[in-house]
Amino acid sequence: MKNRSLTFVLIMFLLPVSISNAADKVVVIPLTSPVGKNVGGKIWGEGRIGIGLTQMSDGTGGICQTPAGINFAISNHISDWNSAASVCPTNTWVCRESDVNGQMCNTNAFRSLPISEPVVTDIQCDGTVWTTYDSFWVRAWLADAVVGSPELGKYRPTDSSFPGSGQNEICKSFFVWCCWK
Repeated sequence: MKNRSLTFVLIMFLLPVSISNAADKVVVIPLTSPVGKNVGGKIWGEGRIGIGLTQMSDGTGGICQTPAGINFAISNHISDWNSAASVCPTNTWVCRESDVNGQMCNTNAFRSLPISEPVVTDIQCDGTVWTTYDSFWVRAWLADAVVGSPELGKYRPTDSSFPGSGQNEICKSFFVWCCWK
């Protein structure tokens, strides 16, 4: 019994120190981490309140589809690359380049807004906000990282005249391509 009391006293004495130290720590889980999000090779959407998808002008019913039957559209919120899953709805995943496989999908995403109202499309790493009046061309993150460059992630624009993917700094915020079947 004496040994248990001593253990309890030591735990109670050390516990506040541990909690105060833990409050100053930040845990970063990379987008490709298998902890919680990456299941079956897909980074699944978190389905946060107010999150949705933007109606696309290509495709049927405002969504685009690959020949393999994968539906895809862009998120209606922007995010940095590491937080991409936070802006995809439940039962969707952050699209990989292999999911959309060169299939383009154009958007007239913001057609309900007055032409005089610009739309925020990018937030740069330094906090500079970029806006556009042209809703046809926006960049959206893919789940793919750039091999050998941990500070870069891949994106695809919505403009079909640019069929490939690009790469950019993961600290920037863009829309996100979300996929589902």
